Amino acid sequence: MFKYQFRTGQDLKLPDTAALIVFVNQKQAFEEAKQITERFRINFSEGIRTRLQNPDYKEVRYYPENTHHELIMICKYDTDTKFSNNFFRNYLSGIVEFLDNEGIRNLYLNFPQMKEEAGYFKNKEHLQQSCIEGLILGSYAFDKYKSKQKDLKTLTVYLEGEKNSLLPVIQKTQAVTDSIIYARNLINEPSGVLTPDSLAKRIRKDMQRYKITSEVFNEKELLRQKMNGIYAVGKGSANPPRLIILNYKPAKRKAKVCLVGKGVTFDSGGISIKPGPGMSEMKGDMSGGAVTAAVIMAAARLKLPIEITGLIPAVENMPSGSSFKPGDIIVTRSGQSIEVDNTDAEGRIILADALDYAKDKKPDVIIDIATLTGSVVVALGDATAGLYTNSDELAESLYKAGQTTFERVWRMPMWNEFDDLIKSDVADMKNLGGKWGGSISAAKFLQRFTDEKIQWAHLDIAGPAMPHDLSNYTKKYMTGFGVRLLLEYLESI
Repeated sequence: MFKYQFRTGQDLKLPDTAALIVFVNQKQAFEEAKQITERFRINFSEGIRTRLQNPDYKEVRYYPENTHHELIMICKYDTDTKFSNNFFRNYLSGIVEFLDNEGIRNLYLNFPQMKEEAGYFKNKEHLQQSCIEGLILGSYAFDKYKSKQKDLKTLTVYLEGEKNSLLPVIQKTQAVTDSIIYARNLINEPSGVLTPDSLAKRIRKDMQRYKITSEVFNEKELLRQKMNGIYAVGKGSANPPRLIILNYKPAKRKAKVCLVGKGVTFDSGGISIKPGPGMSEMKGDMSGGAVTAAVIMAAARLKLPIEITGLIPAVENMPSGSSFKPGDIIVTRSGQSIEVDNTDAEGRIILADALDYAKDKKPDVIIDIATLTGSVVVALGDATAGLYTNSDELAESLYKAGQTTFERVWRMPMWNEFDDLIKSDVADMKNLGGKWGGSISAAKFLQRFTDEKIQWAHLDIAGPAMPHDLSNYTKKYMTGFGVRLLLEYLESI
């Protein structure tokens, strides 16, 4: 697709071959479109005028005559119907392939004016960021293993406005989208390439550029640290387990946060092996770990005043003669024991050791992010993450961050009655609840490895981390869900 150059300023002079994308409010579609296009000496034909005034036409595309401009695209939106702050991001990501196929190399984009839209965006910069995100995310493709790769073409985007105010928006958006793309590239990598050890090496190398310190526990250090949960899940694979530890320390800090990301580079289910259909997507079971690394990378680029420790327990869950088995009892780093009821509920076991280690760092907040259960997808669908927390304040902050970024979360119950689902007769708990409420029982399991004095939240991203058709930028590849959400939360502290 495209790599992007952005040009800003007032009264921009466009090249002769520029295309125009114009956003207009449905209520004043003709008047707004006329005002913008007249500046570029473009007149409407009677047919275009009719379509602009007809509410049934949500978009008007035409190739104007007697002008040098290649293409005019007028997109109408109506804040009284199904409008959201994802509208511009989604629309722009959806037309990138069309622009490429049309041979467009110069694009003028008018930012919508803040009128009725003001209730959907924090400010003008937030609206502008969503538009730029849409263009960049719409160009994402993971095609490095294709024998014939398309050459990336340059799309020069002209954004009209005060340069001093637009440049920071562009720079911030590029930092955010670079991190999303970084996470997506890790997640979409085949598990035969991205093993726990190669994931650790790649992340450590990439973090050096941003002066983020790192450390990796190998299998011997995991045993020395009594991280028997991570070791047990990973010992059935020829690729041994790792714990990746990242530290970002700003010069001045407002808070200390620990992010814990599930890093199962491939999940076969282990001895409790999964059905074959859909198993290829289990390369994405390390989405939480990739998002954790990407958020820390972006935080360093944006110079956020938040100290962040990232913990990524990385394992392959594979069946072999050395695999952990149903009926095994694992004594974790915390001293609590787990009866293994099903080896396909492995994510919570590795997170147990990581969460216990996170407590020792004495952070103000611990957030774990994981593709943990299919049950949350049954409850909330493809586009929403389940939110579990011991803190009303943290729940509210993450919910607001989700609404702002359109990476939405929904708080789920954590009532004590759900503890009964993971009772064991032979250990402190078992790793699988009953048939119902599986995402809740998984969260209750994780809660046992947290400290009630430290704010903690668990994000189950099993739905939105996987490809889905609910937006134009999530259709083909693992999505990197959570990067924008967590960055927005960190900025709000």
